[in-house]
Amino acid sequence: FMCNEDILILKNDRDHINLRMADKITDNREIINSSCDKNAATGKFSKTHLVLKKETLKAFYANNPRIFNSYFKTTMDKAVILDLGCGESFGMENWIKGCGEYHGVDLSLESLGRARKYLPKKEFPNTNFYCDEVKSDYFPDNFADFIICSEVIEHLDDPHGVVNYCHDKLNPGGILSISTPCSSCYFYPSYLLPSLVVAPVRWYKLINAHKYWEEALKWHPGLRPSQFKKMVSAGNFEILEHFSCIWYYASPARTSMRISSLLEKMGLTVHLKYYKKYIEMMESICDNKLPLLKFIGTRQFIVARKR
Repeated sequence: FMCNEDILILKNDRDHINLRMADKITDNREIINSSCDKNAATGKFSKTHLVLKKETLKAFYANNPRIFNSYFKTTMDKAVILDLGCGESFGMENWIKGCGEYHGVDLSLESLGRARKYLPKKEFPNTNFYCDEVKSDYFPDNFADFIICSEVIEHLDDPHGVVNYCHDKLNPGGILSISTPCSSCYFYPSYLLPSLVVAPVRWYKLINAHKYWEEALKWHPGLRPSQFKKMVSAGNFEILEHFSCIWYYASPARTSMRISSLLEKMGLTVHLKYYKKYIEMMESICDNKLPLLKFIGTRQFIVARKR
């Protein structure tokens, strides 16, 4: 997946890098590129993939007004975007075309190779990629207008430090879009029932990850909405939006996605339109303003402004 176009390698000595970054946001990229959804003979993605991952991810980044369209109506064409843990920058192309500069940072050189192949320099001259840890020393303070930190902090020893880093690198009044798993994902029956039988102590620590962070890191922690909000606020941010979503591949969609892929391999595709409606229904539940149901989604997002 490596290519000859520029990727600035800032960290060659990996002994001093938090290696948990190696499996951070690439977890959904692995699903995107898994044999479950990709025809080994043709290399083409299945219709299940197109319905529930590529299309949904693009739509999320391109069209979600709460995150991207509301805060840069007049300055987006000049905005500097810093994407921490960018992975392959999948689904970002339409948004990147509208900004001034896009800088993607990731520790996985393989993911960056895919990103550069996906976003070639000739077509996206405003993009730059860096192989480095999330809290890179390369960028000066007050560097970016918008920082994305999507599905990253749950893989790091010091999530508070990342929030503080984002504050330092943002321009005054800059916007942070940060997401992480919501503790609700551990209450879905597909996870809850086996956990209560096999590993109830682990389940308890996962839903209280803010108290057992070091241990919970081994199991992919999710934060309670109140704790996530507290973490971002403590970094001297004003919270503008806080909501959840199914996030297109995660539980309960992950299990059903695999069933959908299996049915497609058997030659059945009629279920796809109903599957898409199911995902849309779950998203609509997340989108309401009721105190409990608005955090039924497996991923939670905060949009915040630097104070």
